[in-house]
Amino acid sequence: MRFRSILICLVLLTAMSSSAAAIAGPRAGSLSTEALNQSAPKRLTSSVIQRETSEVSAAGIDDLQSYAANRYIVTFDESVEDVVATTDALASRLKFEPTHIYTEHVRGFAARLTANQVKTLKKQSGIDSVLADAVIPAPSAYGMPTGVERVGTLANATAKVNGADQRVNADVAVVDAGVDLNSADLNVTFWDDCTSPTGNGMDQTGHGTHVAGTIGALDNGVGVTGVAPGARIWSIKIFTNGGGLQSWALCGLEIVADYGSAIDVANMSWGWYESGADGACDETAIHQAICDAYNAGVTLVNAAGNEDREVSDHVPTTFSQVIAVSALADSDGKIGGKGSPTSYGCDDCFASFSNFGADIDLAAPGVEILSTCPLYLSCNGGTELAYQSGTSMSAPHVSGAAALYIAKNGRVGPANVRTALISNSDPGSIPGDPDSYHERVLYVGNLNPACESSPAGGKTGTTGTISCTNFRASETITVSWDTSSGTRVAILTASSRGHARGSFTVPLSPRGLHNVVAKGQTSTRSVTRTYRIQGEMILSPTQGPAGTSVVLNMTGFGASEAVTIKLDAGLSSEVTLKTNVMTGSNGTKLQTVIVPNSTTLGTHKIQATGNKGSRVSRSFKVLAGSSSVKGAESGPTQTPTPTPTVAVTVSETPVVVTESPTVEPVSTETPTPEPTVTETPTPEPTATESPTEAPTAEPTVEPTSAG
Repeated sequence: MRFRSILICLVLLTAMSSSAAAIAGPRAGSLSTEALNQSAPKRLTSSVIQRETSEVSAAGIDDLQSYAANRYIVTFDESVEDVVATTDALASRLKFEPTHIYTEHVRGFAARLTANQVKTLKKQSGIDSVLADAVIPAPSAYGMPTGVERVGTLANATAKVNGADQRVNADVAVVDAGVDLNSADLNVTFWDDCTSPTGNGMDQTGHGTHVAGTIGALDNGVGVTGVAPGARIWSIKIFTNGGGLQSWALCGLEIVADYGSAIDVANMSWGWYESGADGACDETAIHQAICDAYNAGVTLVNAAGNEDREVSDHVPTTFSQVIAVSALADSDGKIGGKGSPTSYGCDDCFASFSNFGADIDLAAPGVEILSTCPLYLSCNGGTELAYQSGTSMSAPHVSGAAALYIAKNGRVGPANVRTALISNSDPGSIPGDPDSYHERVLYVGNLNPACESSPAGGKTGTTGTISCTNFRASETITVSWDTSSGTRVAILTASSRGHARGSFTVPLSPRGLHNVVAKGQTSTRSVTRTYRIQGEMILSPTQGPAGTSVVLNMTGFGASEAVTIKLDAGLSSEVTLKTNVMTGSNGTKLQTVIVPNSTTLGTHKIQATGNKGSRVSRSFKVLAGSSSVKGAESGPTQTPTPTPTVAVTVSETPVVVTESPTVEPVSTETPTPEPTVTETPTPEPTATESPTEAPTAEPTVEPTSAG
């Protein structure tokens, strides 16, 4: 077998480094039911010197914006050799107290400064920059990173995201730079270190800990939450902050294979280029190790790389045994491309740095991903959180998804896991994808939509409600009449858990059973419910003297139905007012009739009976007096009355509906216009429906704003 010892290329755009003192702990030499006996966290030596000052610490400050006021970060240029001595000399002369001195990478200090001190420092030789300090925003409720929300974790019943720390029953190996074994937000159970026989397995870069957090950070209301919250993490260290060797990678993969009956998923956010690498398993030692782990039942996930190039010679991405993952730029945790642009492309676009090609299986968020970071690296002011970008950040989303699937369905084999993940994910091309092969975007939510509509039937122009569950999180759901391409009666937006609720106005339709179709625009899944149209007839006016001209607004009759109109049908005083009145294709008709001059005072019935089964009667009260209309039996055909104005609020809370019906007959027959639908973004997407004045108008749709 071919084997060459070369440096492993981290699939990471921004890495952090720090020295770490040894922390003792048992090695995972054999399986055990007991969790790893971690030592207590210790303060480690690093290149950053923190000092006690007379200034109140930020630890007890509620208003961080006020605390950050007048704080500055000062950096030195290359002419300064001794950072500590230079900082102390400036502090003594200008009378300030530095809180942090950066001795190695940044080289400078942080302190609270007056305006005069800032002015003096800017003129000082050896000073490179003086920049204002700033607050980093805290994560959202339950620490839900945008990437974890984007892939639908909140809509996955196995993840159980509710802040109660109900852990996912799966084991995931992080074959990386090690993991912070003492992280309070991770469930680290076993570890090993392939970089040294006496190594401590701790993460010196922040890379492995960040990957582990995306996979399985606890859902405990602290820090962030992973795709598979609380999944058991196996930390296998194969490189340090200086890089790694193929021999170390081989060691890590062999450990995964050794424990293949216990490890469900292995994440590998690293790789390198090697021409002609995708041969048989036994062609190289690395490929053989991959095949050994795969054959042991481990689902293997690999980051595609960040060089914006094709991956056919990228190891192990090109191996058929791995699920290869490219990067999506996402800024708001929602679908639709409505978020702000990122540093590496527009929202919901292919990340500009990501590798691509036919070997890629899935895409997942990989830009500015918030996840866990070792305490000893002082990430984000000691928050133990950090933002990182790269396909290294995309791959653990898929590893977490695989863990969720195995926790629910058991160890069905790596090939079946791959097929299931791809099948459940979002179809369609990604804007900016440079090749003709369009991988799907990872989605782990439950895609089994169901809807209920109420009432089950009624008259046209009335309001119905529809409630849906298990659509794709955040997707737009169109509600249409009769077919998915029929008249649009409402637009809903699914919540982050895939639920939606709204109302619709029943359009003018013939008598009988009709469909109400809710269709997700991203998932393309649809649900059909039924609604039975009932006939209706509105008289205008409803009372008057004999000889009065009365307009009958008939809706919900049969299509092209012949209607006979009678006064006092079935009684000895029965009078036929009109015969063979034909309704339109939508079951509507406006017809004018005359109350005969001989009609007695009191209440009478005007009845419309169709030859297809429709029958509606309404009361008309004859009053004393005389009408200006004499002798005629009927008047001109009229235009159907517009549908009542209906203000509709679409949300996941009860819907408030206000109706103000009006009846104003006009001179020609035209169909009632469809409602205008407008959606506003707060607190849930809102739709307002009202009729327009023009015939056969199409709905006007204003899309929801970005979340």
